Amino acid sequence: MLSVPVTDVKQKALNALNNLSMNTKNQEELKVQVLKVLVNLSANPAMAEHLLNSQAPLLLSLFDGCVNKDVLFRVLVFATNLTKSMRHDKGSAVHNRYNEDSIFSTLSDNSLYIQKLASLLHHHDAEVKEQVAKLIMQQC
Repeated sequence: MLSVPVTDVKQKALNALNNLSMNTKNQEELKVQVLKVLVNLSANPAMAEHLLNSQAPLLLSLFDGCVNKDVLFRVLVFATNLTKSMRHDKGSAVHNRYNEDSIFSTLSDNSLYIQKLASLLHHHDAEVKEQVAKLIMQQC
């Protein structure tokens, strides 16, 4: 809709996006729905490079035991999918393709990320713990 040349259509599309961001009542459900899309995109190897080069400054804040379980689980699956793609490309000169503030950097060279994953191994939900273990095993 934003690529439509009609200004009125663009304005209405931007207003709709703005209204979604102001909907504090449904923030958790919005996060879950957005993460569903990101998980699907991250499962596609053709999209992984674009996602890995994206900036997500608050991504690390989602790797926390206090985060809604559905949000946390989907963030873990998202990271697992991207880590799998990173491992597939490990033989090439991958590091040169990504910015230092990219998702790639967060998932590959970040000690805080590793600490957060380790603490999530003690999460009360078995599904979350299983996904964390899977993600940690991919790091090795």
